[in-house]
Amino acid sequence: MYCSNYKALANSQIITEVTIPPSQVSRLELYVMQLMFQLGGKGLNIGMGADGSMLIEALFYDDAKRQEFCETVEKAIDAGQPISVTSTTGENGDEMLELKINLKFMFAEFQAVMDKIQPVVQFIDANGGWLDEETGNFLGVDALETAQHAGTLPKDVEEAIETFGTFMGAYMIGSKLISDSSIVPHNNSIEY
Repeated sequence: MYCSNYKALANSQIITEVTIPPSQVSRLELYVMQLMFQLGGKGLNIGMGADGSMLIEALFYDDAKRQEFCETVEKAIDAGQPISVTSTTGENGDEMLELKINLKFMFAEFQAVMDKIQPVVQFIDANGGWLDEETGNFLGVDALETAQHAGTLPKDVEEAIETFGTFMGAYMIGSKLISDSSIVPHNNSIEY
């Protein structure tokens, strides 16, 4: 929950508190402030968390507007999350998990990974290439392994291997968990 309400001890007014996750501060900071003013809210405090999140406190004089604000902010933050998993009931009454993926975020992350692994891709291309399915030879990776064991790889190629390993490790673990669970995949490309 990103939006919560509590009573201030001093004057028993209801304070609305929004925490924008670090990954979405730049995307939602202005949106949340505009929405607050649009719905008649008054800004009280703004601060940054140690993790880079943003905390916004507001005061609403109308309960319906406060609720609308919180519901709208929650949806906007959920829509911007890279992945969200929610519990749902399947057709047979089975408990299932619904996986929502923000395609725009995921492709941006994928592009960043592709950029980071280019040095190792170029090394493989320049040293024999990719897997030849007819012969089973994978000369570029054989050369990569030889150079890695000899300690002669350039630093950027070593860093690209580490990024590739992390990316593929997460992919393999995630794929295994998803295929072994009752998960309903669902794409969510809503953007605010």
